Amino acid sequence: KVSWTTEFANEIVKRNIKIKWTDSANLKVGDRDMFQAMAAAGCVKLWYGTETASPRILKEIAKWTDGMFEKIDNTLVWAHEAGIWNGANLIVNFPHETAEEYEMLKNFIGDYYNKGIVNCFNVNWLAITNPSAMYAHPERHKIKLDRTTPMGPGLGPFGWKWEELDSNGNICNTSKEINKRGRYRQANALEYLNIPKENLT
Repeated sequence: KVSWTTEFANEIVKRNIKIKWTDSANLKVGDRDMFQAMAAAGCVKLWYGTETASPRILKEIAKWTDGMFEKIDNTLVWAHEAGIWNGANLIVNFPHETAEEYEMLKNFIGDYYNKGIVNCFNVNWLAITNPSAMYAHPERHKIKLDRTTPMGPGLGPFGWKWEELDSNGNICNTSKEINKRGRYRQANALEYLNIPKENLT
């Protein structure tokens, strides 16, 4: 809760506790005063489960709310103004993720990084594990899930094999094709970042 977090941060300052700390945060929760209080209490970086920039996918994974992108922008800007580094955890290769939806994510990354609002990213390709909604109800996402076979290179036992189904229930993308797409999209997700070559390692 915003009120509890603000009160907690103010108590750290009141007790003159000198610490530097990071945490995970919800992009839909917070206000400018809360982030200012957190920064004063020693918060230096926050990680958010941003996941994707696609409204369709956010709805499918139950992360969408009305005014979602306005809330995301407010949260990131408020934290940035307070001097807190923003980190975004992102996922590519969701079921039936289109090229246009992938482009939305790349634009989100490039826009916020190049403005200096988001400072770091962690981009992974989807692994379906237990427990998860996709593991429990693959039919809702139009996929066929094999709960006994690992997905393949890059995911090992942490993700189970899945294939995409068309409207008739037939396989339209095999696990091999999905793996290939995932590797490409993970490798190229940061394409729009303006990073001087001398800063690359």
